Amino acid sequence: MIIEEMQKRRKELGLTYEELARKSGVPLSTVQKILGGFTENPNYRTILALEEALQPQRAYYHVEEQPYPMVEESRMQYLTKRDGTYTTADLENLPPGVRCELWDGKMVLLASPSARHEYAVGYLVGEFYAYIKKNGGNCRVCASNMGVKKHQDDRNYLLPDVQVICDPSKQEGEGADLAIEVTSPSSEKTDLNLKPAKYAQMGVREYWVICLQQKRVVVYDLEHDAPVAFYSFDDTVPVGIYGGAFQIDFRDLQNYLDK
Repeated sequence: MIIEEMQKRRKELGLTYEELARKSGVPLSTVQKILGGFTENPNYRTILALEEALQPQRAYYHVEEQPYPMVEESRMQYLTKRDGTYTTADLENLPPGVRCELWDGKMVLLASPSARHEYAVGYLVGEFYAYIKKNGGNCRVCASNMGVKKHQDDRNYLLPDVQVICDPSKQEGEGADLAIEVTSPSSEKTDLNLKPAKYAQMGVREYWVICLQQKRVVVYDLEHDAPVAFYSFDDTVPVGIYGGAFQIDFRDLQNYLDK
């Protein structure tokens, strides 16, 4: 469940925050912060506890009748460890459709993206693909579901919205040259304040944060530890890994999103 679905389900069940806290075992203040949208990266186990408390109270249900998909199999196989001890191997035990990052062994649940977010991601993937194909380059571009990690570090794993990979000799997930995050209100602070250092540690050469709400682009040249560059959606932004030979016109992206 995404947070909006949890809130809707709580109201349908007629549960107060206090009742949901008692039923789930989650502290009242935590319930209020998560369902109020104030917690940017809620603890994965906390989310599962809330989902469990919000499940329909019936012996069985048909898939076509179930408006709030739940994990039906036992969850114990990936809830038996303490935060700080999870590794990339534990991600393989997650149910289909559950997207998580690892931060120093802590499992962090990612919210479902909005349609506008996905349109922006699709536009960027298309622009990079067209440039690579036109110039016969060796780089590849992919979106969302392939993570980035550091060699021999299985406790940190990030899922950028877009990544460009130019070194085919590196193992999967360890060769990103450019990582791009398209922010949502819940992820913006993490994307801007915490992820630059994480991506730098993972060997990513360049990192972009695209803030849809503020219509700005923040570019980190991690390879050269250069000053952060700021752009608006009225600008054309050069791609550093290509030496500026390729640029993204964000006015065109804005027109695409406004259609």
